[in-house]
Amino acid sequence: MKIALLGLGTVGTGLLELIDRNKAYLAKLAQSEIEIAPILVRQINKKRDIIGDYQITDNEEIIFNDPEINLIIELIGGEEPAYTYIKKALQNQISVITANKLIIAKYGKELQQIAVQNKVKLDYEASVGGGIPLFSQIDNYFNSADIKSIYGILNGTTNYILTEMENKQISQAEVLLKAQKLGYAEQDPTSDLDGYDALYKIIILARHCFARYFALNKLSRSGITEVTLQDINIANQLGYKIKLLAKAEIIDDKYYLDIRPTLLKKENPLAQLQGVDNGLLINTFNKGDYFFAGPGAGKYPTALAVFADLKNYFVGNKNLNTKNLIKADLLDINVSEHNYYFNIKLKNTETLLKDLKKEFKNEKIEIRKIVENDLKNDYLQLIILTEKIKYNSLNNLVKIINEKYKNIFIINYLTIEGE
Repeated sequence: MKIALLGLGTVGTGLLELIDRNKAYLAKLAQSEIEIAPILVRQINKKRDIIGDYQITDNEEIIFNDPEINLIIELIGGEEPAYTYIKKALQNQISVITANKLIIAKYGKELQQIAVQNKVKLDYEASVGGGIPLFSQIDNYFNSADIKSIYGILNGTTNYILTEMENKQISQAEVLLKAQKLGYAEQDPTSDLDGYDALYKIIILARHCFARYFALNKLSRSGITEVTLQDINIANQLGYKIKLLAKAEIIDDKYYLDIRPTLLKKENPLAQLQGVDNGLLINTFNKGDYFFAGPGAGKYPTALAVFADLKNYFVGNKNLNTKNLIKADLLDINVSEHNYYFNIKLKNTETLLKDLKKEFKNEKIEIRKIVENDLKNDYLQLIILTEKIKYNSLNNLVKIINEKYKNIFIINYLTIEGE
């Protein structure tokens, strides 16, 4: 049984350790000896801390011209050349295991069809949830008619940053540096901080849960870059935790997907996730609610998820290549409704405060709670919690305040979930 490995970074080295420790077990499952074919890397002379004698190459043709290779494990990451390699492998009737959420989110439907046509497998347990076996649980216990909504903390990096900001009372920039040193954040953390990573993952999960496919460029996304320590502390005082929440739900027979920093009640199980942990809350129509949690980042959690796909490949467990996916009918974001948190600074005058409240009323935004704090230089801080309002009403309000008033500043506004 010959396996090719594309990429030898943190997850790749972790996977090699797992394979090396479990060679006898894998050989028994495969009913054959396991051989790791040449490992494809970008920098062939880079020093690597790996156990065992493996051939390293930067020439992909050595792998794709080898007729004995049965399976390719792609751990390069990014869009190219990963997409080209995965597609080429499937077209050559080689099964693929990948941890690449961008590829599966963007090209998953196309690649699944190619896999079915060529009677091979495409598995990607490690693309979402790190060490949590989400797809196997979903496949075993649910069908697309069972699930009403899914809510998740799907990015370990941002969850670590928000947790450390609160626990250590330090800024986001300070925590980010620490996260990069620990290997929880990339040197370019844009995908994590701006919500792209979580968006790719919720697309993949929604496709599994609802048997629908979702266009990447049609979905709403917002990251944590504007979340301040002050916001975290205020939310905490009001009984909330701020998390980067990924959600997908059915509303009036349409599908709504969203990524944004959100205030969650402290008793919500997702609010209690600390550090790099990920979690998923599944709400069903008639089976109750289910919660899954576990480590979402790091060398071994992701490597273990890849290893799980490797085991399943040998024992022949079915994957979702056979699902008949249809295009999702998306809910217009402008009519989606949320409760909101506002952090507003304004000149401390009765007239200005009265004008602000009038603008809320004009947009039919009902204020549920308001907290006033005196600031220096005759300024006032208002923390406002609203009843449910439509997204377009929120945008209209923010636009009006920014255009009409020089002495009112919206420092931040975030959604509230579960009110």
